[in-house]
Amino acid sequence: MLILAGLALVLSPVSLSEIGLNVAQTLLSLPLVVLILGIPVGLTGFIVMLNSQLNYFERIQVKLNRQTLEICWRSFGLPRRKRVELSQIQQVNLTQVKDPRGDLRPALEIAVHKSSLFLFSQRRLLQFGQQLQEDELQWLKQEIRDWIG
Repeated sequence: MLILAGLALVLSPVSLSEIGLNVAQTLLSLPLVVLILGIPVGLTGFIVMLNSQLNYFERIQVKLNRQTLEICWRSFGLPRRKRVELSQIQQVNLTQVKDPRGDLRPALEIAVHKSSLFLFSQRRLLQFGQQLQEDELQWLKQEIRDWIG
């Protein structure tokens, strides 16, 4: 590599100052290129992690009132929230979900039936509580069932 660079210096009519400026410009532009390419890749990775089913660092609150059930949690320090009307809840069950290591963990699953425009409807499943013990999930399931009647 050094031999080719030396040969290029001898054969080309370009002055040393121009070569030095070109080398400096190339070296200074590398961090800019890495920064320009790294920002979209980093943002995309962060958004994928936020929207993944694996909510790391969860802290969950379940709020019930006469009309709604609200599940609030913080994932990566950002607040997230799901709110459903009690009349839309069809089932409250215990299920098994995989944790990041691939082990099955108990979780609470709430089936919600939501009507859309015209004759269409949508069924959603809300799963949470993977960090709770099974007896705690049983208690929470029974509390929600009692609340919705």
